[in-house]
Amino acid sequence: MGLETVNYLDDLNINNPVAVDPRSEGDDHFRNLKNGIKNTFPGMAGRAWRVQSKGSGYTVLTTDNMSVIRATTGITLQLTAAATLGNGHMVLVIADGGVVTIDPNASELINNASTIVLTDGSMAYVFCDGTEFYAFIYDPTPGNAAQLDVEDQTLTGGVIPTSKDLGTISSGTVTPDCGDRMLQHYSNNGAHTLAPSSNNGSTLVDITNTASAGVVTTSGFTKVTGDPFTTTNGHKFRCHISKGNSGSLLQIQALQ
Repeated sequence: MGLETVNYLDDLNINNPVAVDPRSEGDDHFRNLKNGIKNTFPGMAGRAWRVQSKGSGYTVLTTDNMSVIRATTGITLQLTAAATLGNGHMVLVIADGGVVTIDPNASELINNASTIVLTDGSMAYVFCDGTEFYAFIYDPTPGNAAQLDVEDQTLTGGVIPTSKDLGTISSGTVTPDCGDRMLQHYSNNGAHTLAPSSNNGSTLVDITNTASAGVVTTSGFTKVTGDPFTTTNGHKFRCHISKGNSGSLLQIQALQ
């Protein structure tokens, strides 16, 4: 009798059973089919992607595999231990009435964090690999994130920018881009020219003289104001460069 060993659906051999097999051995093939289906779709306690609405705290179980958990209010969704759920367990969590906190078992992690939070209206596919969890999150709302194309937003937080290093300049022309970071810096190691950005905006550029500092010449600015540059070793200058519809402006402030 042609009979393969079946653990998953892809182990099934479509050429079995062969025509000469006795009917009395057909039960072995049925067992193969059942075994492959149940192993390929473990924990199925209902149809795939059935929706389960939850209005209070809930623990995701093995039998919730391939289902949708719809939270109708703000809840904490506990996850059964990853080893119990096993590699391949997956649920879709929808926050439909409040904030949903997804909390793995004990010290286990999800996206390398102890918990993740879904804002109301967002959703996440939660995958288990038998050890920890991974979530692919979709949030259609901006939440507290700033939108670059929206005016008059209220900012209650702040940022700590890292100054962009333009390197050590010994010759040529330096053109800091206002479209880059708000803080930039470079070392004056030889005579060179400072020119305005081609992009509208503003940036602060710190210049520090080295022992080989050269004369800094400005070119292309609509207006230059402030202190004169020097070539003294160790002297520092903060340059406010801005460019708009009326032209470009360079304001130089000596820092010694």
